[in-house]
Amino acid sequence: MSSSDHLGEQGIHERKIRAVFGAGVSCAGEAQAFDHPLVLLAFSNRSGSNLLAHYLRTTRAFAGFHELLNHESLLNHAKEWGVSGVADYVKRVSVEYGKPGRIFGFKASWDQILMLLRFEVPRLYDGVRIIHITRQDVIGQAVSYLIAHQTRRWTSLQAADPGASVNYDEALLEHLLEETHRSEAMIATLSNAFAIPRLVVTYEGLQAQPGALLKRIGAFTGVDIGPLTLPKPRIGKQADAVNEEFRARFTENLRRRALAQARIWA
Repeated sequence: MSSSDHLGEQGIHERKIRAVFGAGVSCAGEAQAFDHPLVLLAFSNRSGSNLLAHYLRTTRAFAGFHELLNHESLLNHAKEWGVSGVADYVKRVSVEYGKPGRIFGFKASWDQILMLLRFEVPRLYDGVRIIHITRQDVIGQAVSYLIAHQTRRWTSLQAADPGASVNYDEALLEHLLEETHRSEAMIATLSNAFAIPRLVVTYEGLQAQPGALLKRIGAFTGVDIGPLTLPKPRIGKQADAVNEEFRARFTENLRRRALAQARIWA
């Protein structure tokens, strides 16, 4: 499926929100409500976005960056607050979960970015900025997603499902790897197509030099990060011997298949 085909799709979050809000999804008639850009932390699964979100919240410049664009969370909060439109939800959630004087940002997958653009949410802001976190080790990322999916343990703060079993699944790993590639490409495509400035950062860079990376983000978004005193992150690395075993097995199989094809051509 081409990028153009994907751009014609509605993700599950958009479908569910449209089904409840109807015409209330549109911000077309809204006036600007915020004096700062809409800052989006763009991510694919297991890219390190939770760790970056944690670090951003430790600064005096930012708040938010939770997954508040998922349809379950959005619709539950909207019902609780008595709001029936996206514009009112964005304004209310920025107050409820934000902090005075800080930019409230959102985590967003590529299809949620597309959803916000279709709903014309940027009208509420002074521009848009995308902070795009990626992971250089895409195979390790796929393995991490496979294990998290099976254990239902998405962060180190969560306990694994006691009844879960962790099994090597090469077909699923290949699918997750392709999903990661698609996600990264679609975030870049949307940024290019809608002329949205995008800063690409890596999980590996965040681990190595979090302070330097946060200062880059501050310069990119035009805010004063302030003096940095970075606490030890509450979210720890989850990889263990099982991750390493699965990664080595998957990598070896990929290499073998690639070289086997070369022998056929010889």
